[in-house]
Amino acid sequence: MVRVGVITDSPYDAPLGYSVRPRELSENLARLGCEVHVFSPVDKSMKISENLMVHGINAFEARFLARFYKFVRKAFKSPLIARYLYRKRALEMLSKRLAESVYAKVKFSNLDILQGEKDIASMAAIIVGKRLGIPAVADIHGLLAEEAAQSKLIEENSREYLESRAFMSQVLRESGAVVVVSENLKSYLTESFDIDNNDFYIVPNAGTPRGISRPSRLMPKSMVYAGILEPWERVDLAIASIPRVIKCHAEAEFLIAGAGSLEKSLIKFANRLNVNGHVSFVGTVNHDKIADFLAQGDVGVLPSTTDIVRSVACPIKLFDYLASGLPIVTVDGLWWSDFVKLNNVGLVANADPESFADAINDLLLSPHKIDAMSENAVKLVREKYNWAEMAKKLLTTYERLL
Repeated sequence: MVRVGVITDSPYDAPLGYSVRPRELSENLARLGCEVHVFSPVDKSMKISENLMVHGINAFEARFLARFYKFVRKAFKSPLIARYLYRKRALEMLSKRLAESVYAKVKFSNLDILQGEKDIASMAAIIVGKRLGIPAVADIHGLLAEEAAQSKLIEENSREYLESRAFMSQVLRESGAVVVVSENLKSYLTESFDIDNNDFYIVPNAGTPRGISRPSRLMPKSMVYAGILEPWERVDLAIASIPRVIKCHAEAEFLIAGAGSLEKSLIKFANRLNVNGHVSFVGTVNHDKIADFLAQGDVGVLPSTTDIVRSVACPIKLFDYLASGLPIVTVDGLWWSDFVKLNNVGLVANADPESFADAINDLLLSPHKIDAMSENAVKLVREKYNWAEMAKKLLTTYERLL
């Protein structure tokens, strides 16, 4: 039995991708017979299953640590404070603080391997792994400096940008192995930091077949979006397409689940376009309820920017849509654009409202096309892109290190 430790600074049960991925991989590793221990300073301890335990903060530490990590998460999104946190000394301090907060529990778990989620937790895993004499794996979901620059928290090529890239380089070089979510991310990291790509392993995100799929409808009319409401998601593009959609489908409706910095401005945008009667913002939906939400739709929209941050990403919503039998409308210029076309699970449009609307209308006018793509989507997740298969890939990576 492989004994795995996972260090994360994100809540175990949060609905967003940074919590969904480690939670799903941990639960599926446990089902494969691994003994899995999740170390989270922002959770209370809880036993999830016979082989899976979350080690959280104790009552004495709880008040201080909960406030500390809540402050840090907010600070990373604040233009006034974030630039100081993206400096290498600050990132190293946060990593050491996280390592110290979990070490007392990690050292008693007799682990074979440690994995860190994202950059700071990966460095924490490296620090603890060295103390325990066990290998550390970095699970990298995105680009630290590039994401901050895209969000305008720091400027590209600024001191903070370069230092956060130096921190990323250190994480990549000191890890026993690096797990990434896409081939594009692997290529970018190995080329940008001049690192041997033999130490990189691809474990994409995936979906969960839940037995809840889109029912066949003679008159499809609903679009759905489930994800964060941030600039790089381009939800505004989907909303901008609605006037053209309702010219063909007067009863069309667009359901949006999620929260983010753009929520208020997107609501105002829908009002300005006079489509607020067709657009509903339903707030955040817990991930265990997402399949029920998606079953209300006929088409899942996946707009996005096409910059480097998005081109290396692996959106969990893509696989949630597929698992729910939703054909997808997305934009051209991303790796999943080809994926959608190759597997016949949706349509690819240009990144303008007219093209995006035309793709939606094409599907809404073709119930049989929707049903065929829906069948392809569910089959793809059931046979290949599910979390059980991804856990097997991850376990293979562990076995190579042990």
